[in-house]
Amino acid sequence: MNIIEMLSSFLQEDMLSRAQSKELLHKIADTPQHAEILGALISKRKFQVLQVRSDLKLKDLNTLLGTDEYAFFTRKKPVTGDLTEELKFFLEQVALKHFESLPLLWAQVERHKLRSKQLSALTDTPKLSYSDIEYYSDLIEEISEDPQIVSVPFDDGLYRLSDAILLSNIELFVIKQKWYELLFLMEHSSSGQHFVMFHKSGENKYPCLCSSAMITDWQHKHRWLSFSPFFQHERWSLLISKEAIDSLNKTGVFNGLSNNLPTLEQFDSDCMAKANSSYKRCEILRLTVCGNQIQQLYLLYLAQKQMAKQLAQSDYGCAYTIINNPWLLNFYAQLEGNAYVHCGSFGINQGECPTYRGMWLVKEFNRQYSYINFKRYKSMARQKIMTLEKSDA
Repeated sequence: MNIIEMLSSFLQEDMLSRAQSKELLHKIADTPQHAEILGALISKRKFQVLQVRSDLKLKDLNTLLGTDEYAFFTRKKPVTGDLTEELKFFLEQVALKHFESLPLLWAQVERHKLRSKQLSALTDTPKLSYSDIEYYSDLIEEISEDPQIVSVPFDDGLYRLSDAILLSNIELFVIKQKWYELLFLMEHSSSGQHFVMFHKSGENKYPCLCSSAMITDWQHKHRWLSFSPFFQHERWSLLISKEAIDSLNKTGVFNGLSNNLPTLEQFDSDCMAKANSSYKRCEILRLTVCGNQIQQLYLLYLAQKQMAKQLAQSDYGCAYTIINNPWLLNFYAQLEGNAYVHCGSFGINQGECPTYRGMWLVKEFNRQYSYINFKRYKSMARQKIMTLEKSDA
């Protein structure tokens, strides 16, 4: 049975069994250029929706693919005989019926491919503790070359480190948080410099990867999300204060930043023009944690604490961040002013916590964090800061 016949057959099913889903994902994964086909179709739908809904140009893919306009475009049947168009049509119809959306089908295909690379199976998923001394971390310059074999908290298999990081990114950001844009940037999740944190107990032979983050240096700032058009447009509110500018200038990371610039994009340009080459800068993205709410809170606490230590030991002066997690925003708001600064904010989706761009001033951030234990972190993270959680959409 070819891929189109299988898709057509499964489209008639009210619900797919686990075996049928696995068979379909395997079939799609074996289809040449399946990622390019899925990516091109999603990009086409985005373009079509924005052609008739220009008011949504600043919204994410999840929003665009949930509109009535998108649903209208999916109902147009292809010309019979054009196999590529027939494949796209049936892929989209099956995705909408059995996988919720086209990006989620793509994510499940990529997850299936990674699980097929599992090195061996475990008898159970790893159990994590709340003991800081059972965790250790590292800053790895090129994870694609790292030979470590690790487990992950949400899966019962062993993987190469780079595969485990990509699997964690897909599981958390794409499948759970519906950050579909990440599907177009998956190669960065399995290569380049990353912070990693592991849990190692006497019960397990292999360490468990419980947190990771992509760390991209200044020389690769053309890849930074912070400097991409979506994170610099005119709807972003500039939040950088004179006091924050003074704090940044005192670090020496920048030489004489201006304190009267009107837009976030102009502030970014000023930072680029006045960057001190003697200091290291980076962008932190894709910080992963998992588990129930208290486990996630604990891992956020410890991962950031260890990451700050790793960055300080590697002589980073500042680290750019993009955050919409209320826990983190509440915590940052209660640090002393020379540890973290807000640069800008924008409410991407109505009713959700706005997204904030900011910077760790690494040396001071690490110093303050070193005195904070989990009990205090919980109190700080749960203390609601209303000015941060009010939507500015």
